[in-house]
Amino acid sequence: MISDAALKFARFNGARVIKARTETDFLMQPYEQQPNLDESHIDAVVAAIASLTPRNRRIIEAIYFEHIPYSELAVRLKCSKPHAWRQTAAAVAALHTALLHDDDVQRRYPLIGDAS
Repeated sequence: MISDAALKFARFNGARVIKARTETDFLMQPYEQQPNLDESHIDAVVAAIASLTPRNRRIIEAIYFEHIPYSELAVRLKCSKPHAWRQTAAAVAALHTALLHDDDVQRRYPLIGDAS
């Protein structure tokens, strides 16, 4: 669960925040671009997604960018809906791990965990 401190941090920095369930959801949500902001964290998210296995990358893109339901993801993955949900959880965990080890993300969002 994303902490209230993280939400306050985002609001302080002028972001329009949707209540996210996890730190990864928080990082993946759209934001309103403001001038003169350091956007290295965006590059870090793109790089973290690119570092995933092709299957995990397709899952992240389908769920977060195409906004497809798990039933559609299950059809694409040729598996059951519960298994598609588990595969999504594994892909999100892999993305979360990649983001935790990125210096730009840790510098911008120190609230998302310890990179050790």
